[in-house]
Amino acid sequence: MSEFTREGLERVRESLRAERWAVARLHALASASAREVTARADPDDWDSIAADLFRARLTEISEELTSARRAFARAIDAIDRALLALAAVVPVEQPVGAAR
Repeated sequence: MSEFTREGLERVRESLRAERWAVARLHALASASAREVTARADPDDWDSIAADLFRARLTEISEELTSARRAFARAIDAIDRALLALAAVVPVEQPVGAAR
């Protein structure tokens, strides 16, 4: 149950932030790749069916990555709320010898 300590929650939050950043980076790379492929495509070889399929797949990828980013954000917010609640309930340990 160590993940429910303040330190454990903070570690999980930082891990989620790193994953959210990685998903955001994938989203940016997918978008940049799509722009680059579209810009370099030879109009004579790039038929409308292939272009439509490419756009549809890219839209699906973008939607999935956006959903993942939102899920990470919600999880991080929940952990932040848990940390605030934990801070309100669990008193900070007093130094040895301090009066209670």
